Amino acid sequence: MISVIIAAYNAEKYLPECLDSVLGQTYKDLEVLVVDDGSSDNTLEIINEYSRKDPRVVPIHQENMGVAGARNTAFDRMKGEYFTIIDADDKIDTNAYAEALEAAESTGADMVIWGLDRFSEKGIVPQPDPMLKQGLYEGKECKKLWLDFIYREKRRVVPFLHCRMFRTSVLREHGLRLNDKLKRSEDYMLLSEFHFFCGRVYSMTDRKFLHYRQNEESITHKYVEDYFGMVKLIYAEIKAFAKENKAYSEEFARRADRMCLYRTFMSIENENLHMVSQKEKLKNVRSFLCDPLVKGAAKRIGFRDGKRLYGKKYYAMRLGLASMLLKFCKG
Repeated sequence: MISVIIAAYNAEKYLPECLDSVLGQTYKDLEVLVVDDGSSDNTLEIINEYSRKDPRVVPIHQENMGVAGARNTAFDRMKGEYFTIIDADDKIDTNAYAEALEAAESTGADMVIWGLDRFSEKGIVPQPDPMLKQGLYEGKECKKLWLDFIYREKRRVVPFLHCRMFRTSVLREHGLRLNDKLKRSEDYMLLSEFHFFCGRVYSMTDRKFLHYRQNEESITHKYVEDYFGMVKLIYAEIKAFAKENKAYSEEFARRADRMCLYRTFMSIENENLHMVSQKEKLKNVRSFLCDPLVKGAAKRIGFRDGKRLYGKKYYAMRLGLASMLLKFCKG
């Protein structure tokens, strides 16, 4: 059985399309856990209606806990040997789960990764070809994938939870959870840990099973409170994780520093969405630049690599030019 997890918050507009794509799979042995995360629209009614029509749909209602809390609730309830996650406004190809399951069972993979395309009301949004070669990765190759997931200049590993099928026993054996303190990038933390514990990973990223909706109403297009605080938490937690699991190395530290700066620039991009005065935005950005974590990471990276990786944003950071960074980091 495959458990399909859908966290739904005020998702009435697109949830039926998502559920139709999941329930229409050629692979039928599914349980579809749909968590209504305290919606104020008709989301719960839609879930209940689908559940009455198809017993594979498991409705779960809870007070609003955020997407991480909703998915963790489903983790506690799921019964499948494998699980996968899809956002309530996305769609999945009809044969996706059948092909992913065949790949997992024929190779013994703990994780199967597939590709995606993006679409909006205007049509398909072009995507670059996947850099991760197709086939099976195991042993040391899996650990290299983990490092590449932490940070790689040219992204090799698809960074989304909903482009994967996972073996449930890995999650439970290692007590993996989504960090509900993170309003953004909670999937990054879980995926980095899951990648570390995988013995085998199968890539089929040439198969663009997931249809990812470019939804301007989603959280990824809105200002997120204390984004930079979450960057610091992510850095601290991946560092602690690496040390706890005896995986801390010079190469890990190098990639963690690069991840830190990359996400700091994302924090500044987020600040551009903040509905406050320009003076307040500049004050916030200066506080990011003065933080010991950022200053240390920027210094360790150095001007040569900093210029190659981040261009003029790196120079503005090292020189403390907050106004220039706000200009350079517009989404």
